[in-house]
Amino acid sequence: MNIIKSKDYFPFIYFLIEPNIVFVYKVETLRYLTLKEMSHIGEWQTFELNHKEEFDTFNHEDSTPLTDRFYVVSQDTNNIMLKKINQLIHRQRMANQQENSKTAVHIV
Repeated sequence: MNIIKSKDYFPFIYFLIEPNIVFVYKVETLRYLTLKEMSHIGEWQTFELNHKEEFDTFNHEDSTPLTDRFYVVSQDTNNIMLKKINQLIHRQRMANQQENSKTAVHIV
């Protein structure tokens, strides 16, 4: 199975996997993950779309996750997902730093 697309809405990141499966990962910490930690830290849910074209408008909160199904993905796909999760964490950490570094300046 290969990743076709991904999108993120912090704290969630969506991965569209061939042909119409969506894995949704919820980031629960702003600490970068290792491949080993990826399956134990955070929350994973799996969804099935009718057509892969639905992915752009898909929102997991409006759908019911699949249960009692397991999927095997390649090591390359796992590495790609890990990289994208860590990129999302990095962007959020940078946004938090910028927000925390804002200070009021009084001009006299």
